[in-house]
Amino acid sequence: MRLLNTLPQTDEEHYALEVLEIDASVEHGITDDHLAETIPYCPNLQEAYLSGVYDLSDRTLILLGRETDDLRTLDISGCLHVSPIGLHDLAGLATRLQVLRLASVWGTTDPVLKTVLRALGHLTELDIADLPLVTAHSVREVWTFCRTLRVLNLSNCTNITDKAFPSPYADSAAQYPGRRSLVVPDLPAQSRTRTPSPEKPKLWIDDLPPLVLPSHHLLEQLHCIDVSHCQKLTDDAIAGLVQHVPRITELNMAGCTGLSKKVVHSLCTQGGTLLDLDLSEVQRLNDDGVFRLVRACPRLRHLGISYCTQLTDMSIMEVTSLEKLQHLAMAGLPKVTDNSIEFLAEHATVLAQLKISGCTRLSLEAVHRLLRRLKLERLEVSIPAMARPGTKRFSERAPSDWNRKTQGPYRIYRGGNIAALRAFLDKEDARKKDAEQRCIPFTPRADDSMNLY
Repeated sequence: MRLLNTLPQTDEEHYALEVLEIDASVEHGITDDHLAETIPYCPNLQEAYLSGVYDLSDRTLILLGRETDDLRTLDISGCLHVSPIGLHDLAGLATRLQVLRLASVWGTTDPVLKTVLRALGHLTELDIADLPLVTAHSVREVWTFCRTLRVLNLSNCTNITDKAFPSPYADSAAQYPGRRSLVVPDLPAQSRTRTPSPEKPKLWIDDLPPLVLPSHHLLEQLHCIDVSHCQKLTDDAIAGLVQHVPRITELNMAGCTGLSKKVVHSLCTQGGTLLDLDLSEVQRLNDDGVFRLVRACPRLRHLGISYCTQLTDMSIMEVTSLEKLQHLAMAGLPKVTDNSIEFLAEHATVLAQLKISGCTRLSLEAVHRLLRRLKLERLEVSIPAMARPGTKRFSERAPSDWNRKTQGPYRIYRGGNIAALRAFLDKEDARKKDAEQRCIPFTPRADDSMNLY
């Protein structure tokens, strides 16, 4: 039996309960005390999604591990009252856990995370996003003890460095005949200008040795990895990652500002399996890197290159050669013009979602041609050209913190509103042609009327 935002009331419901989900998006009134009274009578509970219980405590967490016989999934994301004590005891009690989500449980530290990873070696999904106290010292245990992982989320773990990942091979050609080396060569000595000051104190994490794994040590089931906004990562981390995870299908590296254009060489080795890739805010990515990536990864369905400010129309035109591309995020590209949008309209035939907000050089005419050609399901196009009267009424409502003066008009369309916007622009185009034929000055309208005055 499955319950959503409610607790079992009868003995039969307690015994039959297998899935309990307490959602954070609704008001349900369920507290930690209510859970502590209920859990001892639910021995068959297998999946517990408790992110909506804001005051969840160590007491309830320990009860959950002790009183349930076959707990397989636990989600306590955002439960700030959980301490390392509760997680430590849970790891020793709920030994059958396969899915563990600890995102934003800010009390999680390296010692308790190491204990959890060593005790729960058969995890298939691990979410440890947004843990500011976690470093490479504990995360590196994943590669040794969690060989059955399928999904790994390290997003916004800002203190993770390259030493959290396997060290890349010194000579991959010797390890795999016929396979080129993935190691990014060192920069020339003259380019190493940003060296730490000699007065800077040396931390214990700096003495952590590299994680050297044998070439046959592979996590073949791991296919989804999120390291977004881990700003201390460099190309070496990704090079070591792809060598020991040969079947990545989804990889999110958005906001990894420490990466350079050379990271593309590592990504190209995953071309046979890579489907979803997000490189947003990797500002050193250039057109040449996009060319290499597109040619090596023809199966890409989702691609994020937002705020990669070096990219030009050439990159977007190359991206259109991806025959299976359904989702393209290319917001905040100041060098992109109408040429690339028109090229998208003609060649990206299966594109369903497009983000072009912040591309300030785009015109309303290019957006109109795009709408005529493609059957989009979602379009984010917050650009100055969309300040035209009449386009706002089809858009979603702007959030309360949106500043029109600095961010421009808020324009996000989805579903039927995209067709309505296209029809409105078609009507305005017809009005403009009619006005030209009658030698009447054209005045844009915000309604659906065809009148010229």
